[in-house]
Amino acid sequence: MTTRVRPIGNYVGRFFLFGAASIFLLLSLTGCADQDQKSRRKPVSAVSAQTYEVIEASMPDMEVFSGRTKAKIQAVLASNTSGFVREVRVREGDVVKKGDLLLTIDDTRARSEIESAMAEKAAMVSQKAAVMADLAYAKANFERLERLKKEDAATQEEFDRALARFKALENQASALDANIRRIEANLNEARNQLSYVSLVSPVNGLIVEKTVDPGSYVNPGTPLLKIDAVDSGYWFDADIDEALLARTKPGDNVYLSIPSAHISEAAKITRVVPYVNPLTHTFNIKIDLKKQPDHDLIKSGLYGKVILLKGHIKCLVVPEKALVTRGGMTAVYTVGRDRIVHWRVVKTGRKWIYEDGTWMPYPGSGQGRHGDVFVEILSGVNPKDTVVVSNLDMVQEGVRLE
Repeated sequence: MTTRVRPIGNYVGRFFLFGAASIFLLLSLTGCADQDQKSRRKPVSAVSAQTYEVIEASMPDMEVFSGRTKAKIQAVLASNTSGFVREVRVREGDVVKKGDLLLTIDDTRARSEIESAMAEKAAMVSQKAAVMADLAYAKANFERLERLKKEDAATQEEFDRALARFKALENQASALDANIRRIEANLNEARNQLSYVSLVSPVNGLIVEKTVDPGSYVNPGTPLLKIDAVDSGYWFDADIDEALLARTKPGDNVYLSIPSAHISEAAKITRVVPYVNPLTHTFNIKIDLKKQPDHDLIKSGLYGKVILLKGHIKCLVVPEKALVTRGGMTAVYTVGRDRIVHWRVVKTGRKWIYEDGTWMPYPGSGQGRHGDVFVEILSGVNPKDTVVVSNLDMVQEGVRLE
């Protein structure tokens, strides 16, 4: 059988001819698509929008410090006697009234001490009665012998014996009186201890801490419960950098934010404690959280921030509504002298809110603020640049601004 071999050159030539034709066809189709896309592209149009001229403004330079709310009066109930806890009637978070029974301690020991003291006192009283009877007889006998001795009807020995007996019984009666007073003091103390086995609330308050359960053994001085006196009000308590001590005083204006209580407002420092903690290099300030209808959510331990004014800084600011975020980048639309809009990426910094004629740090969304928010621009724009602040959904690169 004969096999026909075709030259390789023919195949190569055909391959190159086919490839060239394919490339030419692809370029032709691409050119047509580009021409078609250009023919469908809309021409640059003009839009109407508000603008803002970037200025270098003097903004308040503020420093933020963390703190927590704290009841002005917090009662710590401790045991004044030892024994086992019999009953605990409250839990953390319970609201109690003044005089409510909160906790009881087993009173077996206290009652045993009272019974023992009463029995000892009864024995001493009985013994004193007998001594007083003997003392009365000894006194009468001494006085009789004293008269007889003056008449030389009694010897000196009889007189001395009667005097010694009288003095001994008199001293014994005095000792019994002292013992009875001691026993009465012990009895009063035992009765006083009995009053401590039932702990009642000294204030209208909120149970914020419970450290024992029924069956626990407690010693005198052991803290058992902590109660916030709700009628006394609350402080906001914060530790401040010692560098600000010289220029921080009661009455200074600050800004207070307690998110969980929906508080975001201007406030005044109520107290300054001029003691610097050598470990933390801070001093303490307190802000009075006066009772207001919108402060019903205040409880001890709520986290918050207090912002103190350090001075003023000069920086470029723009309204926050001028910012546009796309593709993970933050930018603004600037307007040139030719009124053509350009996209410009910026780097932002701090935020302020201008409300009721006052600059304050921006507390964040959801804080119930209604002022205009301004943002510090660290880079991307220059003073006197004009940025677009409205109709941003219609504005784009290359659009002419009317």
